[in-house]
Amino acid sequence: AAHLYEKSLKLWEGLSQELNFNVMFSQRGVMNLGHTLQDMRDIYRRSNANRLNGIDSEILTPAEIKAKVPAMNVSSEARYPVLGASFQPRGGVARHDAVAWGFARAADARGVDIIQNCEVTGIRRENGAVCGVETSRGYIGAKKVAVVVAGHASVLADM
Repeated sequence: AAHLYEKSLKLWEGLSQELNFNVMFSQRGVMNLGHTLQDMRDIYRRSNANRLNGIDSEILTPAEIKAKVPAMNVSSEARYPVLGASFQPRGGVARHDAVAWGFARAADARGVDIIQNCEVTGIRRENGAVCGVETSRGYIGAKKVAVVVAGHASVLADM
């Protein structure tokens, strides 16, 4: 998992350049708070495993959390007291819509036709091989079909 994280992070760091589109990736760091002793055991285990695999990961005390996020209530009187946190400085966030548009533009440049608001209703096969898809707008023949539908992958895979 640690190597997958590192590979993923490197891909994100170069994605805007690769797509020639600003995906608005901002490396602000990722902090996971620990509210229970079990949370803290998990944080120590995960952070130590990351460091052993060469991934930057810090374990923060409540005071260190407060220094990074002054608005955070780290008092023991808080509804969910913060006992500590893991922090990965290179982690970050990207605008999901910018990522989608960046990939769409890159796909279009490579000859991919993107049809919006078009529901796939079935997958057509001949001799055990996919030959196209049935859609709400009619049949589309294809030698290859990629299933890239987020939460509906299992629905399409069952077709």
